[in-house]
Amino acid sequence: MVPRDDAEPYTLPEAGRLLRTSPARLRRQGRAGRIPLLRGAQGEGVPRAWADAAGGRTATDEEALRCYWLERLAPPSVDARRPLRDRACLPAESLLEEGEVAARLRADASRLRRLDADGTLPALRVDGALRYDALLVDLLARAGEDEKAASGAERRRAEVRAWALFEYRTSPAGGLAPAPPEAPAAPANALAAAPRAWSVPSDLGPPPPPDGEIAAADGFEVVPEDP
Repeated sequence: MVPRDDAEPYTLPEAGRLLRTSPARLRRQGRAGRIPLLRGAQGEGVPRAWADAAGGRTATDEEALRCYWLERLAPPSVDARRPLRDRACLPAESLLEEGEVAARLRADASRLRRLDADGTLPALRVDGALRYDALLVDLLARAGEDEKAASGAERRRAEVRAWALFEYRTSPAGGLAPAPPEAPAAPANALAAAPRAWSVPSDLGPPPPPDGEIAAADGFEVVPEDP
């Protein structure tokens, strides 16, 4: 049974001292998907229960905790069904298509998938297609040369990861889907108004009387009704 881990996570420097490794190495392992890496507005960290088990502080199964947190932190797959929201609920002001992102980051489609999987560049599903937050892409493009852009990318990434948990659909009516058109009201005498799509075969008897007339059966008289 996996224990709950509601305590404040260890920062990377704290976890590095406990696990006798560097914060940079923990960050690389986390982004490669080998250890659980928590990303938030306050920075990166690791789950406290997992780090305590990995560092020998507790007797909990470290491997079980690692697998549990990796599964819990994994982003939804491209084909996963996500809760649906209206496009107006997505705070991203500008979105980019895959080709535009690939050109700006000099990355092919497979690398973009890896960046999505490790949480570096979460993909957003909008109207059935993958889109990327333009601000995050711009910050990532400048992160290698600008420390402010790198820190800004961390903060923006945490926001985009939360948005990526949902799927968005644009609706001109402001709802999730346009209302279906109302069916036209049926006429009072729908049977009489409907065109006759059948006829009596000639070999089964005399043809039916014209509309408005009453057929007379053999041995009976038909009494006309008063108008």
